[in-house]
Amino acid sequence: MHQETIKQALQREVQEELGIDRLAHEPLFRYVMRNNIESELIHTFRGIHNGPFSYPNDEIEQGRFWTIQEIKENLGKNILTPNFEQEFELLRKTRHVI
Repeated sequence: MHQETIKQALQREVQEELGIDRLAHEPLFRYVMRNNIESELIHTFRGIHNGPFSYPNDEIEQGRFWTIQEIKENLGKNILTPNFEQEFELLRKTRHVI
């Protein structure tokens, strides 16, 4: 059985979800996300890439970027996933997002 490292998983995911072959990144934090359905160990990274981006058509109907203000205006309105809202709050608390 092949054990995938966190770095390998990050690179695989950005390739699968965004069409990026390589992403320079820095680790921010990790935590356990728990809800009524699952528990998951989350590793959060920051990466910058200017595109182009491509999305898996069988999973994502369309993709777009949101401003921080748009995100703040839509928190708690059942537009964003609970996981995203939890992650966004952690980013704010750790001052990675204003």
